[in-house]
Amino acid sequence: DYWAAAYINHASGMGLIDGYPDGTFGPERNITLDETIKIVVSALGFGYEAEQRGGYPGGYNASAARLRLFKDVNNDGEAATRATVAQILYNTLEVKLPEYISGTGDNLSFEIGDTTVLSNLGIEFMSGVLTGAPGISLNNSFPLAADEVEIDGKIYSCTQTDLSNYIGLRGDYYVSADDVNGRKKVYYVDGRQDSDIVIDAQDISDKSTLRNVRYYVDNKERTQSLSSGALTVICNGKPLAASEMNDDIY
Repeated sequence: DYWAAAYINHASGMGLIDGYPDGTFGPERNITLDETIKIVVSALGFGYEAEQRGGYPGGYNASAARLRLFKDVNNDGEAATRATVAQILYNTLEVKLPEYISGTGDNLSFEIGDTTVLSNLGIEFMSGVLTGAPGISLNNSFPLAADEVEIDGKIYSCTQTDLSNYIGLRGDYYVSADDVNGRKKVYYVDGRQDSDIVIDAQDISDKSTLRNVRYYVDNKERTQSLSSGALTVICNGKPLAASEMNDDIY
């Protein structure tokens, strides 16, 4: 009578979960990190490899480490947090999946193909500069619509909001491999890289120039020098032309 019984049966039939030695499942229990890894490694198709490495839990953890599923995972307790599970799933997106080619059981052999979770979903990863967001475009005279975004001068459809802060920044993007309703779709924009410096307006010193930004961190003044052409200034939603950019406006 449990609400998830059909899902549990399906996952068990696919070999993603086995339950406990007494034949029961514990759907109301907190899932452990080891259990999470076992399910994810199995779902990716590497259960055979994990069993060859020693089975549960060590073999699955070894396979997960090889696949870099533990990247940026911080889990202090035995139970897996929501953040941990989300990070592990994120780490699976570009794992190259196995292609089974021959044999069964202990004689099963496979090769690693070029297919990934993303490519199976019809999504590709790309990197570029966000040159336009709804109402703003660095490359066109007309503003973009509410469902449009511009990357390296090319317009895509996108429903992600609040992208204006990413204008001019190089970031990572997840884009449909094929056209969706006549145009490729951006599913997610990760616009800020670790190398980006984000400064709130109130922290900028009045000593700043277009080539040397002076700003305050914990009441201490710092200076960041910019190469020529590195800075894009947007005033009231409109990018300023080079002739308009001067120290007073900045």
